[in-house]
Amino acid sequence: GATIMDILHYLPALERKPRAVCHAAVVRGLGGVFESARRRLLAARADGYRDYAEILLLLNEFSKDEVKAALSTTLKAPTLSAAVVRQVILNGRHSPQVPAAVPPALSDFKVNLPDLSIYDALITR
Repeated sequence: GATIMDILHYLPALERKPRAVCHAAVVRGLGGVFESARRRLLAARADGYRDYAEILLLLNEFSKDEVKAALSTTLKAPTLSAAVVRQVILNGRHSPQVPAAVPPALSDFKVNLPDLSIYDALITR
């Protein structure tokens, strides 16, 4: 007898009508960092609902947990947008690369720094 609303079912409608994020019960039911992001974006600009809708549309590509974790990180930053949230998610998916080992034959190789003073001669002409 309970009403269950899944945000994933509403994403196509939010894509067509982004203003619905202002009052939709399913959006308000997300709570936590989603609610904090909604309030921040709506307070920042009159059309902040568009930015928030773009963030919710990331749920088409990424899991709710990934978006939630990225939002909690992004809320601490000065800029909040779907592009920033997407980048935080993608950065979290990739492990940092280990630098390649330098072969012993190249360990003593030195590169001389270029002499940039020759460009000063071009300025004086």
